[in-house]
Amino acid sequence: MAQINNGNWLDRAEAEALRDELFVQNAVHAYIMTLSALNVIGMRDGSEAAFGKGHNVLPVWKDRIGQPLLGSDAQCGRHLLDELPEPEAGGPLVVAAPANVIGMFTDFFQRTITDVGAIGPDRGRRGLYLLLPPGYAEPVPAGYFAFPSSTRNVFLFFRTLMAQGENVPNPAPGAANAERTRVYPLFEVERNVKPMQFPNASGKRLDMMYPVDNTYWSKLKAFVDEEPVECMSMELRGVLAAIGIIKGQPFSPDAREQKLLLQAVQKAPRMILATRQLRRPDGRNLYYGDRQWERAWAGGTAEWLQESYLDVMQRACFFQ
Repeated sequence: MAQINNGNWLDRAEAEALRDELFVQNAVHAYIMTLSALNVIGMRDGSEAAFGKGHNVLPVWKDRIGQPLLGSDAQCGRHLLDELPEPEAGGPLVVAAPANVIGMFTDFFQRTITDVGAIGPDRGRRGLYLLLPPGYAEPVPAGYFAFPSSTRNVFLFFRTLMAQGENVPNPAPGAANAERTRVYPLFEVERNVKPMQFPNASGKRLDMMYPVDNTYWSKLKAFVDEEPVECMSMELRGVLAAIGIIKGQPFSPDAREQKLLLQAVQKAPRMILATRQLRRPDGRNLYYGDRQWERAWAGGTAEWLQESYLDVMQRACFFQ
């Protein structure tokens, strides 16, 4: 059996070229695996830039959603909660959900923590949800629907249906229902609880996109630093380390690495787009064999699990 390169070192120029190619490949892989997080980070940052920061700030689309954000004839409330406090600081956050909503809590990889409302444990009859930060091991009081989160950042999404008005849907009752939401730390004394704010997001042109330049990597590094090690696999952390993103260590790519990172952040979305355009070889994205209706999960679970694997490319297609 022949040895690699006849047992010799590679030519220096070839070795450098292969090293750079591997760097870009690792960055592309990192992009594909973290797009779900950067997707919601983009929403968080866009929301905070427009409406302010805080677990008590809940933007609500109080009118028809309209052009700046495409959507259905439903009333949407989107809440990007503050970081859950560290366990030693008392941690849990209470969310009092309105009745008759459809929604969910997810971690910042958009992995479902629990459904809320009609298909959640409160069955649409209002519910007190208790979000527990990573590593929380204290006794959990009774009377709550309590769920642990793998990340300290939590994403909340509610949808309330519009009422029927004169000849057109009436969004006002749905908006009023969304404004019944309450969010507060479990152990906070009542007089210190921040009053809720419900800014109207309708008609506002909001930039809630994930970055499309090297800001992607700096935002990803900030996320890695603020979240616990356990929220992602060691294999993924190894891929991130290969491009210089290590929790608690400086991220300072040199000029060559910045150029390669930019190549990756430009190439990866085009690769995902090509995957969507050219369709899956197994055809699982299609509802019908003779039509073009697609299903976002391609026959997998809500976590993009197929029978024997995690469908990472389908997940990336969804979050793109």
